[in-house]
Amino acid sequence: HLTALEILVLACVPSLSEAGEGGEDDGMPWRCLHSLRSLSMICLPNMVKLPNGMRHLTTLQTLAINDLRELESLPDWMPELASLENLDIRCCSTTLKERCRKGTGQDWPKIEHIPNIYMN
Repeated sequence: HLTALEILVLACVPSLSEAGEGGEDDGMPWRCLHSLRSLSMICLPNMVKLPNGMRHLTTLQTLAINDLRELESLPDWMPELASLENLDIRCCSTTLKERCRKGTGQDWPKIEHIPNIYMN
């Protein structure tokens, strides 16, 4: 268990899937990351949705999503990340960028609580 881990970078992981391969995700191994403040997800080619277990990252302050070209929307549980202060979305799908557009995007209500949102 990595209970004291504060920064995690997941880069170029070919397959990062939900627990149980299609079953209900109970949040493991995400639940044990009690101190995680920063998560970077970079170049995860098969990531079509963020893992449901991430909803348990209640101390997360910064989330960077970079080069997740298959990710086209954000999950409904994004508002549960109440400590999130920075969301950085770079080199992702045009669909995701449109959905996150301030005020008009379908996913905007999910992230409007985040003070600093960067998209490129």
